[in-house]
Amino acid sequence: MFLSSWELFLQLSATYLRNTILPLVENRRTQYNVIEDLVWKLLSHVHDRNTVGNLLEERKGTMQQHSSEESVLNIQMENCIQDCLNSHTVCLDTAMSVLQKGNEFADAVRTMLDCSELCATAAHFMIRNSPLYGYVCQACADVCTHCAEVCAEIGENDCANACRASAASCQQMVKMIG
Repeated sequence: MFLSSWELFLQLSATYLRNTILPLVENRRTQYNVIEDLVWKLLSHVHDRNTVGNLLEERKGTMQQHSSEESVLNIQMENCIQDCLNSHTVCLDTAMSVLQKGNEFADAVRTMLDCSELCATAAHFMIRNSPLYGYVCQACADVCTHCAEVCAEIGENDCANACRASAASCQQMVKMIG
């Protein structure tokens, strides 16, 4: 059976997540839930869900409870990851849409693409629980705030709102770990 390039990409992504990311969060219940949600989103088109489901259930069985302070941080991190991934998608989609309008918005498009990349990077740092994610979150908050202003100026309010939400979440993460 031949797989489409999209299905192959999804299977490779699932393998990467299973072999690289999941072991990093073995003792983190909330982070595990974030990874699990991402895996299911990536695998929405893959046919063998039972195998992935069994793997995720095995991991879930090994998780341990954390103190309420860690739980609050983990919930905030999960929200921040979702806001960053949403901003990444909205900025990228908006940049492609604005690009169709012509070259007069080239600077705005560059800003949206930069914001999109940094949002994805911040989400990836948090998913990996990198000890440096606070620095990336601060940069992401600053860039998202700037991008929100740029998007509001050109009337792209959906993008501006997504960037504001991401900036607020990232700023909250910085406060919580600082």
